Amino acid sequence: MTRDFSVSQPDVPVLHRVADGQDFYFVFNRSEESRSLGMSFRARGKPERWDAWTGATEPIGRYRSDDRGTHLTLALGPYEATVVAFTAAADAPHVVASDLDEVTAVVPEGGGFRVDGWSRTAGAKSATVVRADATRQARGTASAPPPAVALDGPWDFELAATLDNRWGDFRWPPAPVVLGAEARQFRYAEETEPDPGWENPDLDDTSWRTESYSFGPYLWKLGPLPPGADVAGLEREIARLKTIGGSASVHVGEQVVSWERYAFSKRWGIERDPLLLHL
Repeated sequence: MTRDFSVSQPDVPVLHRVADGQDFYFVFNRSEESRSLGMSFRARGKPERWDAWTGATEPIGRYRSDDRGTHLTLALGPYEATVVAFTAAADAPHVVASDLDEVTAVVPEGGGFRVDGWSRTAGAKSATVVRADATRQARGTASAPPPAVALDGPWDFELAATLDNRWGDFRWPPAPVVLGAEARQFRYAEETEPDPGWENPDLDDTSWRTESYSFGPYLWKLGPLPPGADVAGLEREIARLKTIGGSASVHVGEQVVSWERYAFSKRWGIERDPLLLHL
């Protein structure tokens, strides 16, 4: 059986829907790194990238089709998602092979085709263009990339507001506003003595834990307990304790169980919990 979707690397969830005879795949790069992903879809037609936020569509000019479906490569940034839609125009001109780093468009021109794209290196480049049963070669020369711009010395920048909160994704209640930049992670430590001097500008806080906002330790927990553990005896031992947490431990029969911080968010639950990431 041909798989409906396959990908060259792990952690790429996908959803597939069919509407009005068109195939739509929602693809998510569940990784902290940008990746170039080889993908195979059990669908035929002309593939396009659809932006669910702006409604913009972009044709995918480089792909290959066979009796098992459509094969292409997409670059996705950290935690980036995209919709790949397949239209009915299966005979649209497209690139099946090229030494360009990315093909951005295949445009009919002068009885042939012009291939637009970019390359990290200069020199002669080629592309194999297929339309229906006809195959043609496109050749050209890529210019050298522009030199790097040195950002030395003082310079200015501006943070643009980009967080669309119309559905309450970033702040409650929902409102038709665009939020600006917000700090999401902070270095954190608990004071254990009065006036520790943490307000001093030369404070070294590099050893502090990094915590995400809304997440934090709410309680201490013990476990997991072995099967058939003496729970009543454990409760009696805990009742005799004057302090809990930290480096203290509790004996459960012959096993020693240590305390562990239990951190979560009252809104989002456990941070980076695999169950939440799959929802």
